[in-house]
Amino acid sequence: MNIVDEFFPEGWNLGKLCIREHDYKSTGMSLRNKKGICVECNKIYQKSYRESDKAKERSRSYQKFLTEKARSERRQRINQDEDKKKAVADIVPEGFHLGKICVNKHDYKKTGFSLRTKDGHCTECRKESQRRYKKSEKGRITQNRYDKSLTGKVHYARYNQNKGKETKRAYVTKNLDWNRERSRRGTSVRRAKKAGNLSVSYSMEDVAILRFKFNLCCAYCGKATKCQLDHFVPICKGGADSINNLIPACSSCNFTKNAQDPETWYRQQIFFTQKRWDKILIHVKGDI
Repeated sequence: MNIVDEFFPEGWNLGKLCIREHDYKSTGMSLRNKKGICVECNKIYQKSYRESDKAKERSRSYQKFLTEKARSERRQRINQDEDKKKAVADIVPEGFHLGKICVNKHDYKKTGFSLRTKDGHCTECRKESQRRYKKSEKGRITQNRYDKSLTGKVHYARYNQNKGKETKRAYVTKNLDWNRERSRRGTSVRRAKKAGNLSVSYSMEDVAILRFKFNLCCAYCGKATKCQLDHFVPICKGGADSINNLIPACSSCNFTKNAQDPETWYRQQIFFTQKRWDKILIHVKGDI
């Protein structure tokens, strides 16, 4: 027997020539498998068996078995899904239902299902689709046309009737000090106009500069505290509503001074100093 320099599948080898004389690559031997059967003869046998009625019957039986098994597993899976849906039915919003996981794997509250609409669409997928459409040029044009229509205006008024109030409330809360100063400014303007006094417009920056001019302290007593704005010459006595007639004063000084003559009242106080009085007069006269 000649030595053939080849590699065969594990367990295969060259043996004596079979009855059909299948000569493997002119070696004078047949290629045989682990059981010692000729590989070529085995292929012929398998082909004839597959074409026989017995093989076809077994194939049909096996296919039927696989079909029944798949149906049984599907019914079992459907029953398990129904049990899971019943267990989480209380967290499903009205008008929606749980369905199989969508292609984008949107798992609703880790239930293993996607939340779907009556039409069967995944709610998260629909939101993403609507978001992309609104950002597109076509979506913006459509939205602008709808907002300008009568239906759009009615829809906006219906669903945003409290939005303006909430926004205003949040803004006022965030800017409480600024809004109090603005409200006080409006009150002073109305009082001056009602009394027929001069009213000169000034900004919040002018008020801030005024406070820094007196070192963020009360101009009368010198106390470093949160100060109000006092009209040096009271409005009821002809004082103007202008930045030169405003003096930063603590709540105590502003309350006790009230509508009294400023010089008479200030000289009666124990915290009176000529230096602070001169600084107040310089500001009122507008020299600085």
